[in-house]
Amino acid sequence: MYHDENLTRVKIDVQVKRLDDTIPNSPTLRYIKVDAEGGDLIILMGAERLLRFNRPFITFECGDNSIINYDYTSADYFDFFARIGYRISTILGEELNRAAFIESCRVQKVWDYIAAP
Repeated sequence: MYHDENLTRVKIDVQVKRLDDTIPNSPTLRYIKVDAEGGDLIILMGAERLLRFNRPFITFECGDNSIINYDYTSADYFDFFARIGYRISTILGEELNRAAFIESCRVQKVWDYIAAP
């Protein structure tokens, strides 16, 4: 599904709003789940102010097969979270350094990750 050359892809225009422009700063925001079939990092980048202010826990998916159609890599995910002071673990609780996260996204035994402040 993610990178099947036999599929016909059609681009459509949609209205987009950044979470930073939609959700006010609120210390009650404690958790965010993102599942956008490879588009997760774009969403998270549009919520950087919220993430810095509220420090919620985040679950997201990442795998090389799902992000291949985007202009970023798993290293970009890790670097984004590191820049705003988050650690990444697998959904099973194994904390990952940059190299381990990149490898995990490559082999895709795990798709779900937790980013914690």
